Amino acid sequence: MLLDLLTKDEKHLFLDLAAHMTKADGTILESESLELKIMTNEMGKEAKERVASDVTASMLALGKSSVKIKRIVLLNLIVLSLSDDFYHTEEHLVIEELLETWSISAKKKAELFKLVYNYKDLREKAKLVVSA
Repeated sequence: MLLDLLTKDEKHLFLDLAAHMTKADGTILESESLELKIMTNEMGKEAKERVASDVTASMLALGKSSVKIKRIVLLNLIVLSLSDDFYHTEEHLVIEELLETWSISAKKKAELFKLVYNYKDLREKAKLVVSA
């Protein structure tokens, strides 16, 4: 969501964090791989030119981005973390580290999670409507 607003460098940094998020619980599920492919496609060809780098360096580099960009990255990492319908402890710790490092408030965190839950509900309702 909104990943097309990131610069080429920010897209690459996001993908570093996203790859780390999918591996955080020790298992990369098909649902996580699919969501990551959707996100990569949303970012376009620039995302496919990525060279992986250190996740801590990526976190710090994105921390220098605008508040808007940090929130977009966090929003998409939350989507990714919930793509398998479970919010694992390891994923939670990654999200919490970003919240602290990027000084994102608990209120904004709650707003982002609510947005993701509403997005997931809408997708499920759409599946029901087109299937009926």
